[in-house]
Amino acid sequence: MSPDEVVDIIVSLKETTDETDFNRLLAQLGVLIDYSGDTGNEKALREAVGVCEHLVSHNILSEHRSLLFYFCANAWSHLRRLTDTVSGTWEKPSSVECENELLNLRRAIREESFSKLSINERCQILTNLGNVFSYVGRFVESIDYWNMALDLDAGFSMALGNRGYGLTHYAGVLYDDGHRNLFMKSAYADLNKALTGDIHKGARQAFREYRDWIEQVLGADYVKEPIDFGEFSLGDTEEEVRYRDWCIDHRLFLNPLNDILKESVVSHDCLTTPSIVVALNEGPYYPGFYNQLKQEYVSARFLFYEGLSAEATHFSDRGVLLYNTLDYPSYSVATEKMKAAFRIAYSLLDKIAYFLNKYLRLEIPERSVYFRSIWYEDGNKHKGVRETFTTLKNWPLVGLFWLSKDLYENRADFKETIEPSAQAMYEVRNHVEHKYLKLHDSMWSGPMTEDDEVRAGLTDSLAYSMYRTDFEEKTLKIIKITRAALIYLSLAICVEEKRRESEKSGEGLIANMVLDVWEDEWKC
Repeated sequence: MSPDEVVDIIVSLKETTDETDFNRLLAQLGVLIDYSGDTGNEKALREAVGVCEHLVSHNILSEHRSLLFYFCANAWSHLRRLTDTVSGTWEKPSSVECENELLNLRRAIREESFSKLSINERCQILTNLGNVFSYVGRFVESIDYWNMALDLDAGFSMALGNRGYGLTHYAGVLYDDGHRNLFMKSAYADLNKALTGDIHKGARQAFREYRDWIEQVLGADYVKEPIDFGEFSLGDTEEEVRYRDWCIDHRLFLNPLNDILKESVVSHDCLTTPSIVVALNEGPYYPGFYNQLKQEYVSARFLFYEGLSAEATHFSDRGVLLYNTLDYPSYSVATEKMKAAFRIAYSLLDKIAYFLNKYLRLEIPERSVYFRSIWYEDGNKHKGVRETFTTLKNWPLVGLFWLSKDLYENRADFKETIEPSAQAMYEVRNHVEHKYLKLHDSMWSGPMTEDDEVRAGLTDSLAYSMYRTDFEEKTLKIIKITRAALIYLSLAICVEEKRRESEKSGEGLIANMVLDVWEDEWKC
C-alpha cells in the first residue's frame, strides 16, 4: 500500500458506527498504526490519533476504550521515535508526543475494560508504561509497571528485558558501588531470562548486548552466583517488624536496594546527599536540609501506616463528643494521621523545589518557588525550560522535571497534566489543607439519583466527600511519588557534583569535612 492509501483507510475508520464492527475496526486500526510506524508514515499516524480520539469522544462501548487508548498511545510512540532519538532529554518538540503517549497509556489502565483484556495485552500496556517512564528519567517509578506486568505473567519477556535494561541505567547513576553492582546483577538475571523467550530480533540483540556487557564488567562468576544477604533485624517488637515488612513490600524505604530486593537487608533509609562542595564560609546546610526532607517523609510514611493499620478505638478518641450525621463519616485519630501523612508528603515536592532553587543557584524569589513551575523561565511554561536546566545532562534531574508534569495547579499554564488523576489529587490536597475533606466508610452508598430526597437531605454540601479506601489509595500514591522524588534529588546532586568537579579540576584545594551520623538514641 502507498502512504496515501494507508491514510485513506485510517480516515475511513472514523465513519464506523455499528458497535458490532468494533472488534474488526480495532484489529485493523492496531495493524495500520504499527505498519505506519514501521514505514515512517507520519501523516497516517496523526490521522490514527484523530480516529482514536474521535471514537473515544463518541461514547463507544466501555469494553473498547482501553484498547483505543492503547492504540492511541502506540501512534504517539511511533511519532516520538520519528522526532527524537535521545532519551532523558529536556523539553523539545518530541515532548508533546511523549506526554500524549504517557497520558493515553495511563488512561488505558484506568478503564474498567483493562481488566477484561487478555493477559498479553495488559502486560504489553504495562511494559510500555514502564519503558516510557524510564525514557523520561522516572526510572524508580518505571519498576512498578514492569513488576505489575510480571505479576500477571512472570515469563513476559519484554517486561523482563526492559526491566533489565532500565535497571542497568538506574545502576549508572548510583553513587554506592555495592548498590550499583547489585543492580547490574539483578539486571543481568532479567536480561538473561528475557533472552529465553519469544522476542523480536531488535529487542533480542539489544538485550544480549547489555547482558554480555554486564558479564564482562562484573565477571561471569559474580553475575551468576547467588548472594546470601543473611538475616537483618526488623525490630525489637512484632509491631515494628510488621511496619518494616509493610515498607519493604510497598517499596517505601529510602534505599535504592528496595527497588530490586525484598530481603531484610533493605529495611533502613540509607539514602542521603552525596558529598557536596561548598565555599569555605558555607556550612553543611544541604545535608541538613535533606535530613529534614527525609525525616518528614519517614514520619508521613509511619503516620499513614498507623492510620491504615489501626484496629481499635484509640484512647485519645474516647470521650470526644461528635454527632452522627447519618452518612457513615470516618472520625478517628487514625483518619487524621492519614490526612496528616497526605499533607506532609504532598508538601515535600515544593520543598524539593526550594532545595533546587538554592543548590542550582536559580535565584527565584522564595515566594515564587513551586515544584510545578520552577523549571520554566519566570515560572511561565510558554517561555520554555530554563537554560540552567537544558544545559545539564542530568538524567535524574530530568526525571524530577517529568514528575512535575503529573501535578495539577489551578493556573492557566499548569492545568494540563500527564496524570489523569492529577486534578482529583489537587482537590483533595486543597480541601484537606484549607477547606473540609470528609471521609466515609464503605457502607456509604453510591451516587444518589435525582429523586433520592433522603440522600439529598443527608449530603454534606460543604464537604469534599470521598470513601476512606479511595483516600488511602491516594495517600499511598503521593507517598510513593515523594519517595521517588527524593531518590531523584539525591542522585541528581551526585551527577551535578561530578560535573562541577570535572569542570573545576585543579582550580583549588578542597578540604574534606566529615560529618558524624545522628545516633538513633538521640532522636526523641
